[in-house]
Amino acid sequence: MLETGDVSYQRIVFTIGIILVGILASKIMLIRYLLQKYFFDDEKSHWRTLNSCCYALGLFSVAFLIMVIAFPARSEVTPHTVVAAIFFVGILLYTCFDCYLFDHVVQTHSLIDNTLKKVQMGRICFCVGQLIFCFLYLVIYPAAQERWSSQNKKLPAMKTPEDAGFLLMFTACLFEWLAIISLISYFTCFAFDFSYFYVTLQAIPRNVSRPSEYESGSRSEGSFPIVSASVERKKSGKRDGSLSV
Repeated sequence: MLETGDVSYQRIVFTIGIILVGILASKIMLIRYLLQKYFFDDEKSHWRTLNSCCYALGLFSVAFLIMVIAFPARSEVTPHTVVAAIFFVGILLYTCFDCYLFDHVVQTHSLIDNTLKKVQMGRICFCVGQLIFCFLYLVIYPAAQERWSSQNKKLPAMKTPEDAGFLLMFTACLFEWLAIISLISYFTCFAFDFSYFYVTLQAIPRNVSRPSEYESGSRSEGSFPIVSASVERKKSGKRDGSLSV
């Protein structure tokens, strides 16, 4: 077993990987936010507020994920543990929050078919799995790290079964990876939701009230573009309804 970040080339790979994962996760959360906003367009305002809070919570957790880079597990045990714990708690709250919001959509929205209902059931299972595995990891890892540091002060980061405390550290890492796999599986389920929508990004001058005016060439001097993200539901190969943010 090898602690990520203790060897130079591995630390570089780890750093680049975390940054790319953070960027990808933030984009997925944005699209998810737009889709949820589409479903909540005709709902009461508090559902849209909850959706915005969920999105903000997701971005908050991604920020702490990237902060993990600054604290290698071997040399900065306490900061690494604290930042990682905040990330896990934040992302778990996000997934639970998101699962709750979409469960409301499944129960109330007529556009949801049987496929998405089955996907939602799987998402609930992944969400529960994350909670269990993350809880076990957060309980076991600090004790495992403390025991490892006290009994193997001069050993390198590479862990072998012959080292004292290996089994406890292995168990903690196992639960960590199970939590990560459950989290990745949860986000993978978004692909089913996204396949039902067209997601577009466009730039429109601020002084144009309708995109058609911009497309027809009615542009004024000195106009500044704004970026607009939108989602449109796919239905029988056609676009049925839209939402722009």
